[in-house]
Amino acid sequence: MKTSKKPKLKIFLCHASEDKAKVRELYFRLSNEGFDPWLDEEKLLPGQDFKFEISKAVKEAHIVLVCLSNKSIMKSGFVQKEIKYALDQADEQPENVISVIPLKLEECSVPIRLSKWQWLNYFEIKGHEKLVNALKKRCLEIGVAKEVANKEPNILTSILDIFKNGCRNNKMLTQVDFDWISDSRRELYALLDDKELAFALKCSLQHGKNIPFWCKVNSKNPCAIDSIIKPIFENCGRRPLLRSGYAMENLIDDLRQKTFDRLSESINKLKDMGNDIPFKIVDAARNRRTLELWKNDFLNDLTYGTVIKQLIQEISEPEN
Repeated sequence: MKTSKKPKLKIFLCHASEDKAKVRELYFRLSNEGFDPWLDEEKLLPGQDFKFEISKAVKEAHIVLVCLSNKSIMKSGFVQKEIKYALDQADEQPENVISVIPLKLEECSVPIRLSKWQWLNYFEIKGHEKLVNALKKRCLEIGVAKEVANKEPNILTSILDIFKNGCRNNKMLTQVDFDWISDSRRELYALLDDKELAFALKCSLQHGKNIPFWCKVNSKNPCAIDSIIKPIFENCGRRPLLRSGYAMENLIDDLRQKTFDRLSESINKLKDMGNDIPFKIVDAARNRRTLELWKNDFLNDLTYGTVIKQLIQEISEPEN
């Protein structure tokens, strides 16, 4: 005889649109750990009445996470209505039952209406672990599947943890780790902020993995400039140096010009000292002539020829 599964803990994620990237990451982590979080962009379907669906989701939630940041607490509008509705529902719950958790995504004040509940500094090192413990307690209170909090994180969560740890410590990922991460790039990139996307580009330029993809998602990212210019002066080898030119070319016009402006003085000094390779690479990138430079100036070069052939193959491989 089959036994029916207990329902999962339903979690409503109340947030401001400015915090979407961080809340999206939280949504995927909770989903991967077996909970049932509700996030508008994942749950709302085209044509649905979003106000009705959000109100319904709040009412049906076992717990509401009110995600707080300096932007959200200052924002008026629908997010404040969501918070008010969530708190009105929470007021109907018995005393000492966890139904609302103010979740601070960064150091910020807590609105007076939320002050009766103990908030959680989610941005701290053990913030997620503390959150899961609170959710586990809520599972016990209402009798839903309490084993979910003990579920091992799936592969995407593990990959994300490895990546964010490397970014936080500014430690270049190994080839094996970055291959693993880049193979999940489509699922991961939407969870990353600008600094993390730039870190992914830096790893890509070092290891030569999915370069066109990481260049594309960083094309409008100001943080990408540092990832592009560092290989030129950090003796990272010929491949990262040439890949940086390709990445610079893929920036939008104003960022490409900013990159050139930051590099111009240094590359001219190197040119005066007899090393004109950085100048050629950067100048070609500024004028969107990178492939032309590779083929015309470097392809038959004894030092760069083999490298150029491999680079052309790298950026020509179809996305799978």
